Amino acid sequence: MWALANYPDSAFSNLYHITNFNNYTNYNHIKSGSDLKSLYGDKRWQTLVDAIKKNRIRVYGNIELILVNGFKLEVASSGLENNREGKPVIVFENGMASDFDSWKAIINEMSKTSAVLAYNRPRIGESEDDSVLPTMKHIVDKLRQLLIAKGLNPPYLLVSH
Repeated sequence: MWALANYPDSAFSNLYHITNFNNYTNYNHIKSGSDLKSLYGDKRWQTLVDAIKKNRIRVYGNIELILVNGFKLEVASSGLENNREGKPVIVFENGMASDFDSWKAIINEMSKTSAVLAYNRPRIGESEDDSVLPTMKHIVDKLRQLLIAKGLNPPYLLVSH
């Protein structure tokens, strides 16, 4: 609201508060939210973005960019010590152009007993744009290649929006 009203000091004050005291992790919103565009050129912007990235790493534990077909996909994995033969890897699939932040509470709980992987499809979060329409076949092929690249073998339990 403050950014849209052209009050950058108030906008940054509130954004710093939710980032530092509420562990704000929604990098996708910061990166692409049209309501914040007026702040992009401000010298404080990069500091804020860096703090949100640190929160994401702290909250999710293991975030990495994995190369699949020449493009990077942002992946959060946890509970990998629970990856055992015959026990399913729980794979979270986002919907409606959302990022894996929507799964945060569930991922944290499920990773206590299971290997968990969540990822952002191309153009979401820090995943690169592969310029391919997100057809069902493309999404499935990309996910299959990602799981192989990460070394996570079946069985899988797919959880989706």
